Parts: sequence; C-alpha cells; structure tokens
Amino acid sequence: MTTCITRRAALGGIATTLALAACGQPSAGSQEDASPQEVAPPTLEALVDAMSCEQMVAQLVVPALSMWNEQPLTDLAAAPELADALRRRQYAGIVLLPSNVVDAAQTATLVRTLQAAHAEGAADAQTAPTSYFVCVEQAGGARVTLPMATRGVGNMALGATGSEAVQNAIISGQVVGEELSALGINTNLAPDVDVIRDLASPDLSTDVFSTDVETIASLADAFADGEDKSSVISTFGHFPGIGDGANMPSSTPVTLNALRETGLASFASVIENGAEVVRVSGMTFSAFDNEHLLADGETRGYYPATMSSHIVTNLLREELGFDGVVMSAALHMDRFLEEADTHLQLFPTEPGTVEYAVAMAEACLQAGCDLLLLPVDLTNVDQIGFLDAYVSILAAHIDEGTLSRELVRSSVIRVLSLKEKHGLLQGNASQQAEEPADSTAGAGAAVNGSNDVASIVGSQQHHNIEQDIAEQAITMLENDGIVPIPGSNVNVLFMCANAEEAAGVEQALVQLAESRAIDTKALIKNNVAGTTTGPKDARTVLSIERYLNAEGTALEYPKNTTETLEKADYVVCLSSVGAGVEQLQDSNPRIQGVSMARVDAKKAKVPFVLLSIDLPVDVARFSDAEVIMCAYLAAGIGIVPEKPASGDASQSRNASFGAVNANVPAALRAIFGAIAPAGTLPIRILGLRKGEDGRWAYTKKTLYERGAGR
Repeated sequence: MTTCITRRAALGGIATTLALAACGQPSAGSQEDASPQEVAPPTLEALVDAMSCEQMVAQLVVPALSMWNEQPLTDLAAAPELADALRRRQYAGIVLLPSNVVDAAQTATLVRTLQAAHAEGAADAQTAPTSYFVCVEQAGGARVTLPMATRGVGNMALGATGSEAVQNAIISGQVVGEELSALGINTNLAPDVDVIRDLASPDLSTDVFSTDVETIASLADAFADGEDKSSVISTFGHFPGIGDGANMPSSTPVTLNALRETGLASFASVIENGAEVVRVSGMTFSAFDNEHLLADGETRGYYPATMSSHIVTNLLREELGFDGVVMSAALHMDRFLEEADTHLQLFPTEPGTVEYAVAMAEACLQAGCDLLLLPVDLTNVDQIGFLDAYVSILAAHIDEGTLSRELVRSSVIRVLSLKEKHGLLQGNASQQAEEPADSTAGAGAAVNGSNDVASIVGSQQHHNIEQDIAEQAITMLENDGIVPIPGSNVNVLFMCANAEEAAGVEQALVQLAESRAIDTKALIKNNVAGTTTGPKDARTVLSIERYLNAEGTALEYPKNTTETLEKADYVVCLSSVGAGVEQLQDSNPRIQGVSMARVDAKKAKVPFVLLSIDLPVDVARFSDAEVIMCAYLAAGIGIVPEKPASGDASQSRNASFGAVNANVPAALRAIFGAIAPAGTLPIRILGLRKGEDGRWAYTKKTLYERGAGR
C-alpha cells in the first residue's frame, strides 16, 4: 500500500512511480534498452501532458450522486447507466449525500464499487490510475451526511471547552477521520473557519467555533490535524471568511480592511499550518471586488467570490500565498443565476442550460479555482448527458483557445499532486476494491482492533468521547443556588418546543435513572408522546410538555400546563430560536412559548431554569431567569437509540446509536448534579432593549462577555 504523507508536508516534489502508460504514450526508451536505474519515473506534468483536453477537464469535476430515477442511490448495481458513465469519464471525485447512506456496511460497499468503476475506467482509457475524492460533509454538529456516524458536539461547543478546546478539536477530528476512513471516504467538506463580525447577524450559528479569530483558526487547524491521522483530507471554508456556510447571505458590505482583521486572518493561519484545500464562498463582496459586465451587456455588477479572480487569485493565491487546491462553492445553487444586489442574470446564456453551467465553470477556473464542486447531481440519464456535454464544451474551449490550456493544466497538476500525496494514485482504487479490509479500515482499525466498519462507525468508544466533550462544554451563566436540582423526592416540569425535543429529554431522563444519577423509581411522563416510565405512585415525578403545535409553526400551550407547573418544584424550559433580531421578537412562537412558561413560573413562584439548547443569543430575552445554562447544539435531539439487544451490548448499540445529540443530555446531567458545568461562552452576548414600537433591538451593551461561565 502507498505510504501517505501528513498534510503539513509540502505538496510539490513528490516522486511518482506510475507507469508511463497514460493515454498510451510510450516512454522515451524501451524497457529492454535501459536498466531499471536509467528509467526515470514520469512526472505529474508528463502525465497531464499525455491527457486529452476532455480528460483534463474531467479531472477537475466533482459531481454529486444522490438519487437515481427518483430513488435513493445506495447500490451502484441498481444504476448500470450511471456506472457506465463513471467508467467513461475520470472525474476528480464524487459527493455523497444522506440519500446514499443506509448503514455503515452498505456505505463502505458503495464507496468500494464507485472506486472500482473509476479504476476500470482509468484502465480502459489508459489514463492516470487515480482514486476518487469521495466527499461528504461531516462537520460535526448540525451538518452531517452519515446518519449512523458519531455526530459530534458542534464547533461552538468545542469552543466552549476553554483550555481543553484545542485538544478536544483534535480528538473530534480524529473520531470523524477514523469513521470516514473506515468507510473508504477520504475527503471531508469541513471545517469552517468563517468569522462572524456582527453578533446580531442572522448568519451566526453553532457551526462557528467562536467569534475570536485566533480561536477559530487554532480549532479548525486542530480538527484537521485529527482527521489527518486517518489521512482524511480536510477542506477549509468559506474563503474569504465571512458567514458560517449554513445560511450565508448572497452579499455583504464588509470592506477589505475589515476582512483582513477577521476572515483573511483566520485563513492566513490555517494556510500557514498546512491547509491543503480551501473552499471558496458563494457570497458577493461588492465593497472591494472588481466589477463585471452582466448578462444584459450594459450593467456592471459583482460575481460571487468563487468566480472572482480578485478574491481567489489576488487574495488567496498571491496575498496569502496558498499553493494548494482551491475548491469552488457548490455550483448547483440557484444563487449563481443572478447578481446578488441587482438581481440581474450573471451570464447571457439561458439559465439551466449546459452553456450557462459552462460559463459558470469558466468563470471559476479563470478566477483561480481548481475543483468544480457539484456542477450537477447525476440523478438520471439526462443529467449524465448534461455532464458529458459540459466536459466536452469546456474541452472544446481549450482547443479553441478561449479557455487557457495552461491554466487548466496547472489545476490538474495541483489536483493530482494532492491525490498522490494521499495515496490516491498508483492504482489504489483497484486495491481498495479488492482489499476493502486493509484499505478502508484506516486508523480506526488500529484503535478499535477490528476491520469491521460497524465496530468503528458510531462506536461506543466514539460516543463516549463525544459525551465527555459535551459535558465539558455545558456553560452556566446564572444560578441563584437552584442547580443542582435534587434527583429524588422532587417534581420537575420540562417544557419543550416540540415532540423531538420531548423525545430527547425523555431519553436523557431514562438514562439518568438507569445510571442512578436520579431516583431509579422516578415517574417519567412524556405527555407529548403519551408515554410513561416508572411507578405511578413515585415520589419523584418528571413531566414533559410542549409549547408549539405539531408543525412547530404556532404556539400551542396545553391547557393543563399551568396547573402542572403550579405543582412543580422546578421548571426547566428548553429554548432554541436561531440568530438575528427577528427571531427574538414577541411574534416568534418559540419566544412566546418560553415567555408563557416564564410568566407562569413567576406567578407560581417556581424556580425557572432556562436551558438554551442551540445558539445562546436567546438568553438575552430571558436574562432574569434564576438559572441560565447553554448546551450549544439542538441537532439530532429527536434521535433516540434503540435498547441494546441481548448478547454483546456494545455491538448492538453500535448498530442503533446513530447521530444522536450528546449536548442536551449532558446539560440535564449538569442540572441534576451528575456533572459540574465547566464550559465558558465562546462568543459575546449582547443585551436587548424593547422600543416604543414594541420591537426588541440589540444594544451596544454586553450582557455576557466571551469567556463567561460559572
């Protein structure tokens, strides 16, 4: 097997031992005429020069595979036309989406068959034998492709672990890397190093590590170091570093000077520490970018960053000195059809056509991008034809001289250099197909002592690590001597927004009882689901209600909740409202639900525990709560693992755990005193004030500083 080099090693100058059979080109001298010492290995440049224009273009394209003929694509054998298309062209990589995934064994098999088809195509075409970049987005927290894998605690929770944050980021990256490697997946569309400048921004989310540039860069770099232990390629987004990638606006007025202090600074740091791939944002930066003539032939406007030579070449390549692989934004998005501010069409051809997609691709390549991410999702034979035409037209433009051959050649060399560095050349694709245990187990096999992917992906060991980090992140901002709540002889009401939150709380309480952290004979009543656990005459009663309707769109405060609350000794209310001042208005049903519970608790003189389960900006609306605690992640809260079957409990739990939420259960353990909350705020929380018009607005006053925690 090929020995892989760490990401901190230089990309250039890596010797290759590929046979010079690429495109059928013979070596300068025959094997019979020269001794082994006299036959020089071909350079990557020679391999690329032996490619046709269409072969070069294909080496830069990364399509997605999600569905096939409206059915989830989970088995390549079910899509023979797609398998043939993948053999016919040597694309750089593929993106897998949640629809491709059933379980660990199926996913590993799918990856192996994809790589095998790729290797067969390379042999048939007599071109450079490479493996795919198999890409998923396993960022940890809210954004995960693999539902059976360990979710992780999310970036903001990592940032909340203070002095242990760097080590926790390394460990989190290592967990992700081991699981991806076990499945044969070699590229992660993570981490993000975006810097949120405005704490009132609707784009703030728990996908950001912090609001501190140095913290963001160090944790992103640490996460990548962890992934690198399994030779999983990390891709850093979203250059030039404003937004969080989850809900980016189309444009931003940020100036270049302001950007140099934030996003550019974070990218400069990760580039200095060996970043291999940088993903470029799809946002428009009109305050400093160069103008382009739009489709109407008269109006001048701005291209998205991924199509801007000023941003990709001038800033990323030249100013920051990045010489690795630049990946475009996902090009299938509708946001690339029109200019962000004028809403005029970007390119003169018809949107949705191959010609329009080609115009986008050429703009990305001319800007300085190397990999064209997700120009199309190969869902049927029409999309295959679309991508075939896409490659052919781009190749024709190279032949015609309208697209620079040298520019494309340089990109292909960078892409193949990265593949060579990570053992994705020299026929590794066929080796992976024939030897799945050796080539896909990766570091996980050494750690877990097994090549069985189910013992690695979503393993008990990894969930234990996840739980430990989640517990370190729980942050106590206020506590008037209320917490810890006694675990016995107590009546506690848990107010949740919906059935998913109620299910997560019920599961966490059951686990607390099983571990004896609370009364083992507690009566746990999930009034949302209509389920109960424990004896009806129990002295410890834990009730769960919801305050939104089933759709989560309107307030639905149960009539008996006020009566239940009056009997309670404590009220624990889960809150998750998202970012942006609009989410904090009285019109938001989630705000209404928490507010009603708070009012009822005050009337009944029952201590009120505000548990902010996601982005902690909501604490500013309820700053008078007796207890304020932050958990930093709501995603996955409704995923409840099955009970272990008889026999090997660890193995049965591995198969059923999935991407559960570790953060909220950790917060409940802190509320009942099973752990001591030790986290600190990774961001600053601004105060709120209600105006004469009845609307809430942020003030300039800081309610809680970054680093706050009790």
